[in-house]
Amino acid sequence: MVRKLGEETGLIARSRDVRLLGALVDHVEGVLRVTVGALVLAWRGQPATLPNESVGNWSWHPLDQLPGGLFVCSAQILTAWRPDLPIDRAPAHFTPFAHGTPPATTVDCLA
Repeated sequence: MVRKLGEETGLIARSRDVRLLGALVDHVEGVLRVTVGALVLAWRGQPATLPNESVGNWSWHPLDQLPGGLFVCSAQILTAWRPDLPIDRAPAHFTPFAHGTPPATTVDCLA
């Protein structure tokens, strides 16, 4: 996670400052997709779109100002981490890794 964060955003974090939240599993157009979510508690640097990285059109937003049309995996991880966030997203099965995260559940009933 730390390596990917640096490669895709330019942010530098230490492993001890990252909490793996869990994995989401869903099916998209016949493809089984597994997404691992992490919470980064501390980092150095400013986020940037780096050359030679194809992470798409992304940007940073406060949780209370998230735009519509989030990338499906991002929306699913955000609502697994914070079920109170009013985000529309496709269903997925969430299995937590870290202590203190919700139990395994299907994330498909948020309004």
